[in-house]
Amino acid sequence: MPVNNALKIFAALVLSTALEFPALAQTGDDSLFVTQVSQKAISGLLNLQKTDGPLYNGEMHYPHPKFKNGGHASFINSSYTKGTIVYDGLTYKNMSVMYDLIRDQLLLLNADSSGGIVVQPEHVERFSLHNHNFINFKPGTVPKNIAPGYYDLLYEGRITLLAKRVKKVTENVTQYIEKEVEQTVSYYLLKDSVYTRIKGKQDIVTLLNATQKENQDYIKANKLDFNGNREEAFLRLVSFHDSLKQ
Repeated sequence: MPVNNALKIFAALVLSTALEFPALAQTGDDSLFVTQVSQKAISGLLNLQKTDGPLYNGEMHYPHPKFKNGGHASFINSSYTKGTIVYDGLTYKNMSVMYDLIRDQLLLLNADSSGGIVVQPEHVERFSLHNHNFINFKPGTVPKNIAPGYYDLLYEGRITLLAKRVKKVTENVTQYIEKEVEQTVSYYLLKDSVYTRIKGKQDIVTLLNATQKENQDYIKANKLDFNGNREEAFLRLVSFHDSLKQ
């Protein structure tokens, strides 16, 4: 754990521990009070290192500047949310996390809630938040046609549907420099061990040609909108296709 992070966590533990001994503090025995608080805080820090400690080994996250119109860098919202992280094969539940889509970084809230820590991506296998599950393609293990990074696992069955969510910063120069964020989403379908990017109806219908007639009937009957709600249309069609006997 980096020194700065350890010190912040230790300070937070000291404060919380001190609040547990108000009676002892009022006795006037300062040395005993300090000893009790220090020992309990150190014990808490050691326990943290044995359990969630590895997650806190990353660098501090530096906040983005304010964006125009209330924009933010994160997935869904800019608040830390309870989620799950699978890190070096171990599952950590109920962690306060946020996903930075500009830097493609998974963030973990500091023990003292003062800011975020970047969870080291080389150790992350997957994470979940806001009812979405993300998998991590690490450099050196990335499938063909896929770049390294975190991908939203929308569907997993005989075929797999992924979404790569990215936010980019644009600048408008007037009297001031105004920064805005814009989100883009790319979709990838895994079929026969190959990932293919799909941009619209024609792409996905072509890839799922084994059930072409059934797919076309399903699209028409359910009025799937590949222009207005592309993600829902992709997801529903993939799920339908996978439910058919082939």
